Amino acid sequence: MKDYNSTINFYWSPLLVESNCDEIINHRIGSRIVRVKAIEKHARHWTDADILVFDSFAWWLEPKMTILPDGIYKQAEMKLRGYEMALNTWSDWLDIHINRTRTKMFFMGLSPHHSSYVNYFS
Repeated sequence: MKDYNSTINFYWSPLLVESNCDEIINHRIGSRIVRVKAIEKHARHWTDADILVFDSFAWWLEPKMTILPDGIYKQAEMKLRGYEMALNTWSDWLDIHINRTRTKMFFMGLSPHHSSYVNYFS
């Protein structure tokens, strides 16, 4: 986009925090391990952006996954708990490292009206 002196980059981080499914081709969905308190591997790519668009919720819809909150593996019944922990890590990082007067941020999530997920939210 030379006319606007701008660059658009796509960075793959489906869970926002670090996991063994960060590989764009081989997601390892069946054996996913999520490090809900580790974000720097991904976040270092976001620091100088003028606009950030995040979209992660659909990746958290597995009924169970292994989370690694404090160095201990835990098989978690999700019901949004792992997602909440990852969003806390993500938002804490943004508060510290992103200048909100310079960088515009957007977050997209899954609309609750998707019929296949109605029971997920109850």
